[in-house]
Amino acid sequence: MTTVTYDHVSQRAVSLARANEIRSQGSEFRHRVKRLPRADALDHVAAILTSTDLPAWAGAIRTGHLIESVHAIGPGKCDRILRVAGVRGDRKIRDLTDRQRTTIAGLLGCRQHDTRAVLDIIGMEAAA
Repeated sequence: MTTVTYDHVSQRAVSLARANEIRSQGSEFRHRVKRLPRADALDHVAAILTSTDLPAWAGAIRTGHLIESVHAIGPGKCDRILRVAGVRGDRKIRDLTDRQRTTIAGLLGCRQHDTRAVLDIIGMEAAA
């Protein structure tokens, strides 16, 4: 019985550490996007939105947070974009349909890009 408790605690600690790592990577990405010029930031957001193989950290980002990380897009503009796309801002990127992601990327005026190439440019790991 003690072994089961120990394994449970150990598994819980590993899971919490992994979740924290994923949140940290997503936060780092948003901060990097925020420091980019608007056109480059839109390209990076498009890469995430149109990706077919999302890294775990990218899928965990809330849609509203990702859009607001682009320079000159605040809560008001973000809400308008999400309303037109029919998406709530608290939905995670991984929970959106391909159509919703493509619609948001189009509303942002983004072009499609190779996700791995963009992530390499900003120094983020694609596999996670």
